[in-house]
Amino acid sequence: MNKKDFGKLSKLISEKIYNKNDYSTGIKNIKKVLPEIEGIFSKFEEFHRKWDFKFFKEYKLFLTLYGAGGSYEADKGEITILTTKTGEFKRGINPIGTIIHELVHIGIEERIIQKYNIPQIIKERIVDKFVFANFKDILPNYIIQNFGDKTIDKYLEDKNCWENLPYFVEKYVEDLDRK
Repeated sequence: MNKKDFGKLSKLISEKIYNKNDYSTGIKNIKKVLPEIEGIFSKFEEFHRKWDFKFFKEYKLFLTLYGAGGSYEADKGEITILTTKTGEFKRGINPIGTIIHELVHIGIEERIIQKYNIPQIIKERIVDKFVFANFKDILPNYIIQNFGDKTIDKYLEDKNCWENLPYFVEKYVEDLDRK
């Protein structure tokens, strides 16, 4: 590709494919909930002290107009969430549920999910139950996804499970191995 063609491609990308106005309402909606999101960091720090929940002092948040409702890069502390040109998110106009969900994914990925080789369907269940149990004060209408495998639920019902989640996930894995 020569320099002239690259310049045309660059202009096409910046004018046609990426239009910052498409994200402006989504960004405004995120800015509204930033204080609430920052408020949960103390809980993350607590879990970090107790069982090495991965916690970054700073996260990067990216918006996209296509793809899944949310995704993450656990090693980098990066989250990408889906928005629409009208500023809506997968769980409605308020992005806080999706953002917290992805933050929890980052927090448990290395210490629990990778260590115990937890499959996606169980991982989603753990994250949803974690968010529901620990953040119901700011997410009273948080909905746990239907597709999660419920076999882990009995290990997550103990009132102390969140204080030492790796222990309860390890028990789950050991019990599966015995079967």
